[in-house]
Amino acid sequence: MHSASSKTEAMESCISGGDGTELSMDVVDQSDSLLPSNLSSGNVPILQGSLPRTPVLFPHRDKEEDGDDVLPGALEHETVMEEEHKQILAKLRFVVELVDTLIQVAEQKENPLIAAMSNRKTEPSSAFRRAEQLVVYVRALHMLSSALLLAQRNVASRVLHPSPAVQNVLNVLNDKYHQCLVRSQELASLGLPGQDPAMAVISAERIMYKHAIELCQTAALDELFGNPQLCSQRYQTAYMMLHTLSEQVHSDQDRTVLARYKNAVEKRLRILERQGFVTAVNTC
Repeated sequence: MHSASSKTEAMESCISGGDGTELSMDVVDQSDSLLPSNLSSGNVPILQGSLPRTPVLFPHRDKEEDGDDVLPGALEHETVMEEEHKQILAKLRFVVELVDTLIQVAEQKENPLIAAMSNRKTEPSSAFRRAEQLVVYVRALHMLSSALLLAQRNVASRVLHPSPAVQNVLNVLNDKYHQCLVRSQELASLGLPGQDPAMAVISAERIMYKHAIELCQTAALDELFGNPQLCSQRYQTAYMMLHTLSEQVHSDQDRTVLARYKNAVEKRLRILERQGFVTAVNTC
């Protein structure tokens, strides 16, 4: 059980996300417009620079690194690979994890009960919820497309080697690309009202930001009421989303706000790690 001061610190550092701070979300690329011109499988644009750097906090660890009783062949595939290969593989895995989160966020938007429980004063219309889903799926498509291009380019240059781990993550990326493409086409086919002014403010970045803050608030409440074992995944997911946004925004004010929340989340994760609720903290 946390001490009273520790609980208060958790509340102050992370529930402060509910202070009404709003990001301008002037992002590096504005290509996730509400209705993409073409959602065919061969015409989703590749966004240069749309992939964030992989955060050094809580990165994936290869199974080969976690035990001593692995086969030499498995070690040869990943552990002895060049550092560039490992970095690119980590980036690809990060995209898989991020896209999984985006898909969850998009599907939550489809649920009117969840939407009604959000901070909005009025329940959003079904058309508004579809629009939110669509921009999130299109953002996921751009990230997947960029990740696949990154892999293709580095395999061709022999920096990324076609190891079993690489082949597996590429298969996952392709599957998720197809999943997001199909959902985007379904949502676009339903049509969206073009005259609704509310549609103009929808962006994937704003949705990601609000979701990250909600995760922080829920995780902080878990800590406050003595359930730290429930909050580590929420904090880690929030950190991942805040990190991604911090790599994409142009505004210094946005960067400052995001850095503040990232630092608060990292602090909570460090405390949870010392208490044994988060494993394998690796900052190297």
